[in-house]
Amino acid sequence: MVNTKKFIKKQAITNLKCYLYNCRMLFVKMIQSPFSLENHHIEISKRHFSFLEPNEANQLLRINTALRALDSDEQIIIFHKYLGKQTLMDFEIQNLMAISERTYYRKKKRALIKLAIALHFLPFNIKG
Repeated sequence: MVNTKKFIKKQAITNLKCYLYNCRMLFVKMIQSPFSLENHHIEISKRHFSFLEPNEANQLLRINTALRALDSDEQIIIFHKYLGKQTLMDFEIQNLMAISERTYYRKKKRALIKLAIALHFLPFNIKG
């Protein structure tokens, strides 16, 4: 049972990462990322949404809504890793935040699990 939960969680995180990376294709279509980091929280600008199909715009709005489940450190990590104009490496984000490697990876994992649940990649009862 534990191995099954672990596998489901790992698969959900993998699917979530692919989903977030696929959003980068939309950013190209929009000229830039619609997400920005302001006061340690991710904001979305709908300025370039006219370049997107309705389902693509809904995808970005779904992500924006799901990001509200994250605390500010988790939002910083997700922004720099998946949603910013330029993707940073894990060690660069860790240094930017001035936190230990262990703390960084713990926060990143927690953020990905929260996002996976909020975006329905992972059932709520599997999170633990």
